[in-house]
Amino acid sequence: MFLPSIPTPLLSAIRRSLGALALASLSATAFAQGAAVPAAPAKAQLCASCHDGGVKMGTPPVNVPKLVRQQSDYIHTALHQFRSGQRKNETMQAIAAGLSDQDIRELADHFGGVRPLPVRMPEGMVMPKVVKQVCENCHGMTGVASLPETPIIGGQHRDFLRVTLENFRNGQRHSTVMSPIAQMLSDEDIRVVAEYYETVHNYFVPPTAKEIEQAAQSNLAVSGPVTLVKHQPTKPQSAAEQKKAALAIAASLEMVTLPAGSFLMGSPADEGDAPGLPRHTVTLKSFKMAKNMVTFDQFDAYSKATGRPLVNDGGMKRGNYPVINITMGESQAFIDWLNRHTGRRFKVPSESEWEYAARAGTTTHYWWGDKVDFGKYNSFRNEGADIWPTTSPVGAFPANPWGLHDMTGNVFQRVSDCRRPTYDGKPTDGSPVVGEPCLLKTMRGGSWRNLSGAARHATRSGVTDELISTSIGLRVAEDL
Repeated sequence: MFLPSIPTPLLSAIRRSLGALALASLSATAFAQGAAVPAAPAKAQLCASCHDGGVKMGTPPVNVPKLVRQQSDYIHTALHQFRSGQRKNETMQAIAAGLSDQDIRELADHFGGVRPLPVRMPEGMVMPKVVKQVCENCHGMTGVASLPETPIIGGQHRDFLRVTLENFRNGQRHSTVMSPIAQMLSDEDIRVVAEYYETVHNYFVPPTAKEIEQAAQSNLAVSGPVTLVKHQPTKPQSAAEQKKAALAIAASLEMVTLPAGSFLMGSPADEGDAPGLPRHTVTLKSFKMAKNMVTFDQFDAYSKATGRPLVNDGGMKRGNYPVINITMGESQAFIDWLNRHTGRRFKVPSESEWEYAARAGTTTHYWWGDKVDFGKYNSFRNEGADIWPTTSPVGAFPANPWGLHDMTGNVFQRVSDCRRPTYDGKPTDGSPVVGEPCLLKTMRGGSWRNLSGAARHATRSGVTDELISTSIGLRVAEDL
């Protein structure tokens, strides 16, 4: 494989970014016009010359991110966006223009190292308020993202983090998720966030063997620890009693019939929201979606009927509040039990079905419009009608145009799709993405722990089947 001759605009961009001295050094090696360069090693070395340390370089100085141990999918997506023009940077666009698809895959695999182990705060260390409120849910307390295409920011140079946030805030860089978040941050907030994540790895304590084992079992490094209260199993009810309980639960789900139709799924290309690209048309048959998420009342009735231990509530309210702390396996067992005793066809909705139902015929970021309104759903902001610090009773906020409540906020909702970084090759008939590898499933809707970004109808988050969390619940769909 050969690196193409580097065009004059690229050399000019590098000169402006790195300075004449750095350019002379690079030009004498890999950037010599027409030079033959072996595939991954030389190109990776070329990238590392700028991105190894993530510090200010050249005259005038520029800030670049570290790539070592970065998420492979994040690097892969970023390079594709630079090459296609979806993401703007004169230097990187020119460099990416000379990369083939195979080059991009090799570079992403080369720099995407093993993800850091979960770590914990030392005694006495307090997470800054702005980090806890704005950053932690996606980037974690250590800056290690839970999603493969979200960048690892822990240990990045503070000036790079500061400039990046400032660019999102002033519009020089656009992201449908990050831009509105950055616009809420003051200069002091940005300084605190940048300094915290730069130094976080220096001060956090390595995990114990027990903590590593717990994280491997239930992915607690992503969701945060849950206070486990063990409920003892009981004797299952008779088959007749179980059928009676299943019929009562099924009736209480209040399934809403949604019309057949087509919609544009995902984010517009100019939003640069990689997980929601490419935007594509999906055509669905009519199906049903539950008016509300499954509640503790409903799931507890199922647990009592089958003799299962009651689900741990993590210290939160039960009753008409959404059930939390259940795995995908437990969710599916609940649905299978309902189907067996009622003869109906309940299921976990596909990602396409969920977004179709959430949009309810609208094309905006939220069903009420493009502008976030924290009073219309349960979020971390707790404004207006949002008086609940954690979960809220189902149906406490207005329904969307199709009569569905809490499609935005309260708790995340699992869907049945295996998660992929983009929609390339995704079915367009509403069926889920299946097949290996399926390390993560998708979840949608945002939660009481989020602000506006995660609550957008096009935003996609990832979750393992085994993860339990106080911010993840379940909504059921039904085939006709």
